[in-house]
Amino acid sequence: VTKQRQLQLMQIRGARVVLQCRREDNSITALHQKLEWKYLSQRRHEHMCIMVFKCLKGLTPSYLSNTFYQNNRIHSHNTRQTTMLHLPKYTTRAGHSTFAYTGTCCFNKLPDNMRQITTLKQFKTALKYRPLTSNDI
Repeated sequence: VTKQRQLQLMQIRGARVVLQCRREDNSITALHQKLEWKYLSQRRHEHMCIMVFKCLKGLTPSYLSNTFYQNNRIHSHNTRQTTMLHLPKYTTRAGHSTFAYTGTCCFNKLPDNMRQITTLKQFKTALKYRPLTSNDI
């Protein structure tokens, strides 16, 4: 069992304590809906997207801001992915777990209108009220 899974199980137990219910009483989804809690994986996804947004807008130190760039900086071809972030080419599992790779994947899964938002406050608000799908995580 991974550490992330253990944390998720602790969150579920906490929800049961708060709502004073047994294991058999409610589904996990019902618990989250009653408390208006998000799954930890959803929270990680949101925080990752916010950090990438900050990097793109120059709100982070330069070593982070220089991590992400759009495909149109790589080539001048007019493609559908022009406004998407360039995905680094990693072939190892360690490379796929880096901030550059996972951040790019999370941010590219957002709809175009969210990637075009200019202020951090608007971005956070849009991200908060956007329904998260299983494809996002």
